[in-house]
Amino acid sequence: MSFWKKPTPAAKIPERVAPRPRVFVPESVLAKTEHLIASTHEHEEVVYWAGLEGPHGIVAVSALAPEADTTYGSFDTTAVSNAVAIQWAASRGLGIVAQLHCHPDHRVGHSRGDDLGALMPYENFLSIVVPHYGTSGMGDFQTSGVHRYEHGRFRRLTSDEVTATIVVVPTAASFRGP
Repeated sequence: MSFWKKPTPAAKIPERVAPRPRVFVPESVLAKTEHLIASTHEHEEVVYWAGLEGPHGIVAVSALAPEADTTYGSFDTTAVSNAVAIQWAASRGLGIVAQLHCHPDHRVGHSRGDDLGALMPYENFLSIVVPHYGTSGMGDFQTSGVHRYEHGRFRRLTSDEVTATIVVVPTAASFRGP
């Protein structure tokens, strides 16, 4: 008599995922972004970061404010206004590395409109939602919703992931003595 033993499935080996890039943002770009995001205090605003992607991460070097139709709870950019921003960046050897916009209240999740209206989502593209029309600034990004495009969709990063992903870099430093 033979006994048949049901084979056990092989242990599932997790897929190797490449480390996610860090995004370096100079204080000067952050300050200009905060100014552009909070420019009306009455409507959502949108800003793109232009920058460079390299082997050690992404560096945002400019804050771009595309022409947009804005309302209390939405913004809309056209293909032409986006093309102007993309061309401006490309003419300087840069690409669009992130999109930021503000919401009227404390909610910083991605709406369906945010998902569908993202400028040009590609793997690791960041979409940052700033609360209260940006009137409280962005600081260390912990009060903002930082969403990264991963495997065909946006996912909101945890607080620890935000800290590990976005690095605000001083625009200048002095090591001179007194």
